[in-house]
Amino acid sequence: MRFKCEGCLKEYNQDAPLKRHRAKCQALNTLFSQGLTRAREDAEQKILDAKELERTLQGEDAEEIDEDELAREQGYGSEGSEDSGAEPEQEETQPDLGPEDGEEIGDDEDEEREEAGFSAL
Repeated sequence: MRFKCEGCLKEYNQDAPLKRHRAKCQALNTLFSQGLTRAREDAEQKILDAKELERTLQGEDAEEIDEDELAREQGYGSEGSEDSGAEPEQEETQPDLGPEDGEEIGDDEDEEREEAGFSAL
């Protein structure tokens, strides 16, 4: 009677040598499949890293362009050159119109106002 390994189809005349071979064969197949899986995961990670690097580089280029455009709009030239010596106008700041003296308007007060017919804007 002939015994055959399912992994590599090697044939044996006796069952005992087949069992020893089968254990080695399964271990090798496991290592091989893990190696392939690891190699595939490494390749996928490299692809993802390359795509991320490309997006980062494109993002930096876009930021540099935006900074140059912003500088021109504000009256400055691009890096290292000045189109005009005047500084851009400063924006006026509005005072905070929040609660005074540490008062906080809570949800309860908002609900009371709504019940009374006033709505929050």
